[in-house]
Amino acid sequence: RFYPEPPVPFTGRGSGFWALVRHADITEASRNPQIFSSEPNATTLIDPPGWLQKYVNSMINMDDPRHAKIRRIVSRAFTPKMLAKTEDDVQARASRIVDELIATGPGDFVSKVAVRLPVEVICDMLGIPDALYPRVVRLTNIVLGNTDPEYTGITPDMRPLNTLKGMAKIAWASRELHRIAAKLGRR
Repeated sequence: RFYPEPPVPFTGRGSGFWALVRHADITEASRNPQIFSSEPNATTLIDPPGWLQKYVNSMINMDDPRHAKIRRIVSRAFTPKMLAKTEDDVQARASRIVDELIATGPGDFVSKVAVRLPVEVICDMLGIPDALYPRVVRLTNIVLGNTDPEYTGITPDMRPLNTLKGMAKIAWASRELHRIAAKLGRR
């Protein structure tokens, strides 16, 4: 099914997109990046303006051959042998998270449990220190929750001022994540 893009302040109206929901269609699209492109953005309904793309682009938004090149590099960390090395660490971390939940009692399940394991494991893989986990979670929530008013203030009615403030917040959060990565890279 084809969906036209809604008008968004400061971005213009895009050409729209096709929603592929059948496995066979998705497989076919994945094999034909010349026809079915993920660029410039496959993760939100609205393509961000160019000045914001440098902060929010990821390999998910790339087509082959660039996507395949990055995937080959990243996939080395996810071989069965590498994953077996991290299995004990992941199990210990999961046990610690559950123990902490039991000790502290009920609360917001997402923040106390669900978000922690994947974020902490990814941070470990990237060499991000434990002390930065809360900051990384807060910043990635802004970037990934890009049209969620809770994180960006962008409202469904796309009020221009809310949208501009939200885009600035997304750009700031993305830039902060880049700064964290650059600082750790220099170390």
